[in-house]
Amino acid sequence: MKKLEQRLDNVVYRAGIGQSRDQSRQLVNHGHIMVNGEKVSVASYQVSTGDIVSIREGSAKGKYFSALAPQWLKAYQPPAWLALDPVALRVTVQGVPTITDSGVDIADLHSLVEYYSR
Repeated sequence: MKKLEQRLDNVVYRAGIGQSRDQSRQLVNHGHIMVNGEKVSVASYQVSTGDIVSIREGSAKGKYFSALAPQWLKAYQPPAWLALDPVALRVTVQGVPTITDSGVDIADLHSLVEYYSR
């Protein structure tokens, strides 16, 4: 579960920058997201504690990041393992997610492992 939660597309979703996992994956794949100042366009990139996830400077000027995202980020509360700066659209990974952070029921964990092991 930790590996799935620490995927870059999931971090973008959990931070509230993307409103769905699909949208978050698209934001990463289209090159809008940076990790520690480097553009990363691989959705499965694994973030680590201390990593800073931000928006690429050119992308930050677009309507989505300059006008739309700040509206819903004001009231959004990310999980405890992420620290969100809603004004700068920057997320700091402060720790490692737990199974309770993922929202997955422990009884469903076996099915999830089976699905991803295909």
